[in-house]
Amino acid sequence: MKRLNLTQSIFVDNVKINKSLINIIKKMELKKSEDGLESSYIKDNNHYLFEKIIPLLSSSFERICKELNFNSVTFVDLWVQKYNVAVNHDVHTHKVVNDISANKLYSFILYLDCGLKSGGTTFFNLGYPYCFLNQINVKPEVGKLLVFLSCLPHTANPSKDNKKLIVSGNIEFK
Repeated sequence: MKRLNLTQSIFVDNVKINKSLINIIKKMELKKSEDGLESSYIKDNNHYLFEKIIPLLSSSFERICKELNFNSVTFVDLWVQKYNVAVNHDVHTHKVVNDISANKLYSFILYLDCGLKSGGTTFFNLGYPYCFLNQINVKPEVGKLLVFLSCLPHTANPSKDNKKLIVSGNIEFK
């Protein structure tokens, strides 16, 4: 008998974050999200974040590129999100396409600040919520980077503190 598996990977790496960058991002003016989320965020319109974040993530993305047999990565967009007490981000995906190019579209979460009571991230199998097979819970840690298929359902769990601060975004491998 032959066994075939369908799997999705979540890449986890640690990034050294400069405290001055965290302080700059903490001072950014954040606005209520357009889609009614209770968390606040700002999309980077002036590319300031791109200039600061890309160098932090380059070596991680280069290693993932090699592992996935791609040659390069392009940043599509990124944003900052701050989570206050009891705030969560319901189950969602980022970029979803229904063709083979979906295997090139990835998203990332970089935890900039968090405490022991900050809510983590839960990932679900493809097809969730229509088909629940499993889930993976990831605890936030300062400098932890998560990279995953953009179509992978995930949720930001409620925090019990006001410390959780992330930079998140979408990328395309080529």
